[in-house]
Amino acid sequence: MVSLAEKIREMNANDKMYYLKITFAIIASILCVLFDLRGWRGGLFGLVIYGFTYYITIYVLNIDPSEVGGRTKVITSGLFSYLLIWVLVWTILFDFIVLS
Repeated sequence: MVSLAEKIREMNANDKMYYLKITFAIIASILCVLFDLRGWRGGLFGLVIYGFTYYITIYVLNIDPSEVGGRTKVITSGLFSYLLIWVLVWTILFDFIVLS
């Protein structure tokens, strides 16, 4: 049986970046609801968290930018998915928790 850690080690760099950004999109949306960040404050918070994923990708996951196509690719890869999931989860949680 293969452990989760072994599966993660076997992933390619693009998959690791994608899952990292999706995970942080969910975390950012939960924090926006918990701290009651609305409007531009929530938007700014989400973008700051997205910028933070760049440094995690390079320094924590030790992914070389040339491995995935350069620094621009590290920044833009998964951007639309991050924004979509972040806004979707934030909206759903906000509707069910804050407005109920």
